[in-house]
Amino acid sequence: MANDPAAAAPRESDSDGELVVRCLGGDQRAWRQLVVRYERLVYSVPRRLRLPDELVEDVFQETFLILLRQLPRIERHEALPKWLTTTARRVS
Repeated sequence: MANDPAAAAPRESDSDGELVVRCLGGDQRAWRQLVVRYERLVYSVPRRLRLPDELVEDVFQETFLILLRQLPRIERHEALPKWLTTTARRVS
C-alpha cells in the first residue's frame, strides 16, 4: 500500500545512500537508522582518545548535529563512515 508507513520504513539492508535520500526527504525513521548504524563508530573515536564520558556524549551529539547540517552536501554516501570518523576526531 502506498500510504503504509511501514512500507517505507528503513531496513538494516538499506544502503547509506538510500537512508540519506530518505533523511533529506524528512524521514525521521531513516535518520534514526543512520544514527543507530553509526553510533558505535562515533562513540569509539572519543573513547579511543580517552575523553571523559560527559565529553564522549558531547562529541556524539555534535558529530551527528554536524552530519544533519551537512547531509545535503555529502556526495559520496559510501564514504559516510570515514566522514563520521573524521568529524568525530575533529570535534574531540
